[in-house]
Amino acid sequence: MVWTTSGLWPWRPALLPDETFSSWFARLAAGNGLYPDELYRLVKPGAHPRPRDLDRHVEPDLQTTLAERTGVDAEALRQAAFTRWAGLVFEEDDGRNKLAWLPLAGTEDSKRSFGQQVCPACLSEDTVPYLRLSWRLGFVTACPRHRKLLIDRCPGCGEPVQILRTIPDKGVRCWKCGADFARAPQDALPDTSDPERQQQLLDITAAGWTSLGAYGPVYSFVYFRVLMLVFRLLATGRHADPLRNWIAARRGDSPPNVPRIKQVELLNTRCRHELLNMTAELLEEWPHRFVDACRDVGVTNRHVIKGDRHYPFAFAHAVEWNLSETVRAVTADEVRSGMAYLRGKDQQPTFSALVDLFGVKPTAHRSLAEPASVRTPYGQGRYWKLDGVSSDIRIAAREAAIRSGESVAAWVEKALRSALESPHGNTTAA
Repeated sequence: MVWTTSGLWPWRPALLPDETFSSWFARLAAGNGLYPDELYRLVKPGAHPRPRDLDRHVEPDLQTTLAERTGVDAEALRQAAFTRWAGLVFEEDDGRNKLAWLPLAGTEDSKRSFGQQVCPACLSEDTVPYLRLSWRLGFVTACPRHRKLLIDRCPGCGEPVQILRTIPDKGVRCWKCGADFARAPQDALPDTSDPERQQQLLDITAAGWTSLGAYGPVYSFVYFRVLMLVFRLLATGRHADPLRNWIAARRGDSPPNVPRIKQVELLNTRCRHELLNMTAELLEEWPHRFVDACRDVGVTNRHVIKGDRHYPFAFAHAVEWNLSETVRAVTADEVRSGMAYLRGKDQQPTFSALVDLFGVKPTAHRSLAEPASVRTPYGQGRYWKLDGVSSDIRIAAREAAIRSGESVAAWVEKALRSALESPHGNTTAA
């Protein structure tokens, strides 16, 4: 690193509009002939050899030092990180717990995280390609200017976008395979999408408050907590499919095909985009439409309110007031009788079957239930049976679906649709 007489570094890039701190830091390192991790160790001797997600975990002293060495305003650097949304998207950040709509980018505790999203069309138009801070928000899934979905992983190898591991002076590329994200394929928004819904969420973020139906004005971070709670109900759990079917029937279309995963932050942009549209519908006229949907599919307060967690009043009160049920304990004799009844119906008396029978969880007598049978090996179940398709193609399709963050069914449907709509595909109706 060459120092000038003023103490400033020779290459001092300006912070671009809405640029993330990580993006600026990577450009700063590249311009001075360093990798991002080398610059990090230079500024913070003895620190971890590889910096964590600097958009969230940037230290104040690091920002101060960089401001002094580059001449960039320290407050502007602070506003380029997650602290911009403190009190807006989240109440406060202790640095340890997950932030609902701001997942980390890259690898955290040896697990991949797809918190960084990009718009290839925007990158291709940039004189200097860079990452926007708005692309870090989980409820931002599309580019309103290009009307295309963002991408949150490399289309070639499926790895997360990790700007702090890229090669200097190579643009915004995949750290693993080197693919240029500016040239990555990008799906157009579905015709049924309403781009105004995403803009409404951004407006709520900017305002710091919004009106939540019968509960009147609430802080924006409260609204986003309610949004995530409803989003999770639609994304995962036993009532996700019934709720999506309820909304789809109300709209007169088909429910989206979404992988059944517990970590909803791993859902790709297509899945989150479709689920967010459904979530927005349930939040309208809060809580009446949400309550109607829950009652129709059998969601009660015990399915939604878990333990002693702290829930926003506008959510907890709506659930407890409208979806409460009388809970009773199931005795051991009742469990044995229930198991005999299920056997008489040629059903295996597993714990899950007993829960469906009684409507409550007989947790105290769980040991009496029979263990669930071993699942059918992959490739032999009725949900993944394509006559005439070889096993190696099935395995390859499954791996490709995992890389893209899709279920096998959704990936196969997309691949077939793309082949049929291509110039060489046969789209002639029979």
